[in-house]
Amino acid sequence: ALDTTAYPEGSKIKWQVRTAGVTKVYGDWSIPRIIDIYAKPTLQLAVSTLPNGAGEMIDTLKSFPFYIYALAGPKTQSPISYQLRVTANEFYETVDDTGLVKMVNKGEDIYSKHFDTMNALIVEMSADNINIEADIEYTITCLVSMNSGLTAEASHSFKAEWDDIPYNINADVTI
Repeated sequence: ALDTTAYPEGSKIKWQVRTAGVTKVYGDWSIPRIIDIYAKPTLQLAVSTLPNGAGEMIDTLKSFPFYIYALAGPKTQSPISYQLRVTANEFYETVDDTGLVKMVNKGEDIYSKHFDTMNALIVEMSADNINIEADIEYTITCLVSMNSGLTAEASHSFKAEWDDIPYNINADVTI
């Protein structure tokens, strides 16, 4: 392993080797290899009430929609994709879209999506793309892959607090 902390970003380390076998006679130089030095990527993650991340940071979710905004850096590298996950921090029981009871385990993804974009990530979360239960804590985790081959990860936890309204539909079905 080579410690590259002494080199500034954008530096290139060029190296070659040649070996002497049992004959003690050196052979030809190998082809030149180059190591590019990149800064460690960063990822700013905002979970807010406004799409650009400038709204109030959400620690307690009280209503939909909310927005997830992720900005990767430094500017010398470009993001090529984001992996966004929302996981439950505790076990709970819920009802899915078809009315079936579903168990959600601690650490289970309730939302996972891959985004191929070179821009900042902006995702609107609402009841149509995520099922969040009241009084449950969740963690949003975002992983960005940069064009340098390096990655950065950030996460944010929040708790949902709202009153669930039960609906009892009084209907008859006749055929």
